[in-house]
Formats: sequence, structure tokens, C-alpha cells
Amino acid sequence: MMIPSKQLEANITRYYDLSTILPDNSLSGEIVELIQEMVASDSWQVAGGDYHLRMLGSILVVNAPDETQLAITELLRAIAKQPKSNMKPRVPPKAVHQPLGMGGGVGGGVGCIF
Repeated sequence: MMIPSKQLEANITRYYDLSTILPDNSLSGEIVELIQEMVASDSWQVAGGDYHLRMLGSILVVNAPDETQLAITELLRAIAKQPKSNMKPRVPPKAVHQPLGMGGGVGGGVGCIF
């Protein structure tokens, strides 16, 4: 019996409990971005594809073909092996305020530099 390739590539929905990797959900957005960038990057809905992924609390819900699900599982296992001290959210650089122009007189002011 031959199965048409369309059926082999059908999306399936899986749920991943990330509570042991992300106990406070602080990195959930970064995990979603990482998966969308590193696993079948052109196939996610945000890139115009038909794969879907969403976080709800500590549950990652993924609707994608089995091959993609396996790649996500491998990535999550690698992340889970990291020491908890490495799993901290990115901190965006703070704006530094410094005077612009000659300061004090007309034309002087304060600006933000990132």
C-alpha cells in the first residue's frame, strides 16, 4: 500500500510541557523565536507557512509535521541540558542619556543613545 506524500507531511499537534526548562516562563517568547528561526524557518505562520506554534503558560503547542516535531524535541532536549544559571532572559541594553551639542545654552539638550 502506498501513502500519498501529502498524507506523510500532514501537520499534527503536539504539546510540550516546558515547566522543568522554564519554571517561571521568563524565556517562553525566546523559545518560540528560537524554534521559528532554527527549525523549518520558512514554514511557520509568521513567515507565511502553515506550521503553528504557541505558548500557553508553560505548555508549548505545536502544529507541524512529524519531522519538524522531532527537530523541536531535539532542540528542547539540548536546552534542558543547560545549567539553570544559563537560562536567563535577555536584558535589552539600557538607554544612556548624555548631553547633545555644547550644553547649557541655546541648542543644548539631552538625548538618548542606545
